[in-house]
Amino acid sequence: MRRGILPPKLARILVNLAGGNPNSDVLLDPFCGGGTILTEAIQLGYRKIIGSDIGEQAVEDTRENVAWTIKDLGIETESHPRHDQTKIIRASVETLHTFLAPESVNRIVSEVYLGRPKQGDETREELLRELKELEMLYAEAFRSLSKIIVPGGKAVMAFPAFVMENGAVLSADIVDRAKLFNFEVEPFHFAHTTDRGAIRYGRPKQYVWRDIYRLTKNEE
Repeated sequence: MRRGILPPKLARILVNLAGGNPNSDVLLDPFCGGGTILTEAIQLGYRKIIGSDIGEQAVEDTRENVAWTIKDLGIETESHPRHDQTKIIRASVETLHTFLAPESVNRIVSEVYLGRPKQGDETREELLRELKELEMLYAEAFRSLSKIIVPGGKAVMAFPAFVMENGAVLSADIVDRAKLFNFEVEPFHFAHTTDRGAIRYGRPKQYVWRDIYRLTKNEE
């Protein structure tokens, strides 16, 4: 409840919001964790998926869960063309562009690192300080991701929104950070979005909610 685990239903929503073509697009999750987004993408028909994470255990868990999903669906990567490109690598998001070819990814779908687990009694100053630290990570992520996504490609990503004891919510400045690296926020056509154009997802008594953004890489 303090930070939460990405629910499969939300992972599927994120993949759907990206609006890609499962038959041809390459989908990347650069913070793959246990592989929830990738396994949902496989179930939605994606043939080409890439996952990366800085954590060794996360990469191992993702490989195991992706393999289980493929087996459960009756798909074998060696003999079935639906999964002719499944790649799971260990890498930090800042260096990911050194592992993948330029403009080789069509869709990025991910829940980023949301910060340290919260107890709910953190001060406003503590939370703002952590958000500033996270924004530096996100800026480096955008720098790297901008090199590997195709012009016109879309990224649907969940970022943290910290809930204070008084109910106030503090969120990261994603819009300006993304613009530095040629990403623009594509507004959702829903009634309830934040003033920055994100969908806010959370439950009562959760200390970390998610702000979901859809970003488009500008055409060169």
